[in-house]
Amino acid sequence: MIRRYREILNIILNTDGYVKGNELAKFCSVSIRTTRIDIKKINELLEEYNIKIDSSVKKGYYLTDISKELLKENDIIRSVWDNEYIAQVPNTPIERQMYILLKLTMKEYISVEEFINKLYISTSTINNDINSIKKWLKENLNLSLNYSLNKGIKLNCSERDKRNIIGWIIAKKSNASSTIKNCYYLFNHQEIVKFTDKLFPIINVETKQYGYILSGHSSQFICNQIFIAVQRCEIGFNLEKDNEIHDKLLPVIIAIKEKIRTQLKVKLPEIEWLNLQQYFKSRQFIDGTALKNIETKEAIHITNIFFENVFEKFNINLAVYSKIKENLLLYVAPMINRLKLKHCIVNSIDENVIQTYPSEYKMAMEMLNVVKKELDLNVRLIELSYITMQLVSTKEVWNKKLKTIIVSDFDQSIISFIKNKIFTYLSEKISFCGFYTYQQFTFGLVENLEEIDFIITTATLSGRTKIPFVIISPTMEQKDFINLYEHLEELKLVNKE
Repeated sequence: MIRRYREILNIILNTDGYVKGNELAKFCSVSIRTTRIDIKKINELLEEYNIKIDSSVKKGYYLTDISKELLKENDIIRSVWDNEYIAQVPNTPIERQMYILLKLTMKEYISVEEFINKLYISTSTINNDINSIKKWLKENLNLSLNYSLNKGIKLNCSERDKRNIIGWIIAKKSNASSTIKNCYYLFNHQEIVKFTDKLFPIINVETKQYGYILSGHSSQFICNQIFIAVQRCEIGFNLEKDNEIHDKLLPVIIAIKEKIRTQLKVKLPEIEWLNLQQYFKSRQFIDGTALKNIETKEAIHITNIFFENVFEKFNINLAVYSKIKENLLLYVAPMINRLKLKHCIVNSIDENVIQTYPSEYKMAMEMLNVVKKELDLNVRLIELSYITMQLVSTKEVWNKKLKTIIVSDFDQSIISFIKNKIFTYLSEKISFCGFYTYQQFTFGLVENLEEIDFIITTATLSGRTKIPFVIISPTMEQKDFINLYEHLEELKLVNKE
């Protein structure tokens, strides 16, 4: 069964109620007509199990509760269809290129003819794939291929680099079936899920005990890399000594190592654990992680300069928010490791977020400038996308607009002038909630006054309110703007505390 069938069935299986055809088409990047054909073919394959995807013209596709139970009880998707998917010859450019790369980590040279015969493709197609692989290796890992007409194709890199390539490919699609398929390409068996299912509880318990909380994909990545290390060592692909690595094993890695040795009867050389520790340091950690375990002087330095640049260019003082600083450090420290070691990021998100949130992306770009200047490293777009989302997720904190009213007894020309001036220059800081005369304010005729954060007035309100206010002149001179701005900054600082 092609992978798209499995994805369609998984979506419908895990949805309460109905899924519309256009939603399935969008998710699978195909037309609605193709989706209808897929559903028909899926139903043909499901017929022998007495299962059917039903449909409603107005509501969409669905599975009955009985059908869902049968699918789950018999583990049909994994036991039957995943096997078909795994045995299927790679048929898209991306799948072929990942297959070629994985195979090249297993042999010194592979002839072009071998790939042509195995993949059922032409010489021009294999050449296109090789060119794409060369470009990808150069951009992401700064590695190259040797291409000899006599000998064939060779990865021009160390065993450590090959482990990194495998990590990138397996992380590209972190679902179980893709991982099993890649494992099959490498080792001609599908044992990775059985091994990692035993390994995950160990990783989960030990990391939490030592103050680390990994993202779900990061935990899976570490499990996969341990499995790959075990398999590569058994075959005889051993890591070379790296004179640049002077680390000692962290207590958490020592604990994982011992548990795996005693519970799973698996032993790896120290050099393997040092390499796995590098991957561990590059993972994505989430809230609950002890910051002292993650932060480094380098990460603190980079984060502080980033905050300074954002304040200087955007007049936003992120540094005063302790939680924002903690969350950013939690991300920046592993990011620096990823950039230095050319490790992949596993929790991939849509990089189009930079178009959805252009203001936050402009701020995130300062991280690129800082890292380039201070460390001479290039920050990848996916990293900037994550930093953009960090800023978006905390926008309510750092960009909270103060609910503001204007109190003045002047005529409409002055009122309009004040409103235009204030909201031309301060619209990012205040949210206008209405204009009132002095008498309306005095006699309690202001709507929802208890929700107001700040008042701008042309006359004193001393003794009339506990809400912070600032007095301005009706012609809004420069000193009024300075005074107003200082009051707003002071008020936002008080609110933060």
